[in-house]
Amino acid sequence: MKPCPFCAESIQDAAIVCRYCARDLPASTTAQTPPQATAQRASPFAVISTLIGCGLVVAVLAAWCGGPAAPGASAVMRPSDEQVVRARNIIQIAQNANLIYRIEDTQNRAYLDPAVWQATTIDVKRGLATAFWIRFRDAGGREAWLYDSHSGALLAWVADDGDVTIK
Repeated sequence: MKPCPFCAESIQDAAIVCRYCARDLPASTTAQTPPQATAQRASPFAVISTLIGCGLVVAVLAAWCGGPAAPGASAVMRPSDEQVVRARNIIQIAQNANLIYRIEDTQNRAYLDPAVWQATTIDVKRGLATAFWIRFRDAGGREAWLYDSHSGALLAWVADDGDVTIK
């Protein structure tokens, strides 16, 4: 285990992306600890800010991953390994922020905490929905459904072509 040079969390020696701050790690394996590194969890503001940044990255990745299929095409376009890694990192950040209650991969569904969902920006909501869409497409699914974990109400839906609808 080594500390991430950006957030100081313990990560695997072979890691190329930090699972906590989602930053690409330098190619050299010499870990440098920032001068004021602590083992405390990130503040909610830091988590939301990171989700916003990651949401924008995922939006770009979604454009690369999909778009409307050619007429007559029926195969599900698989996301690249890099897109899957970034989507997993964004989902991990959301799990660390207690936004995700449950994920049902076989049904392409995720159940989210409604209070945290309502507190996030539209860009974060789109980014997270797109991250789930990439995750489910990697498993052979076509759509992503995000639900309120308390009421079961639909919060967001990502269509086969990557179009995000936020309720």
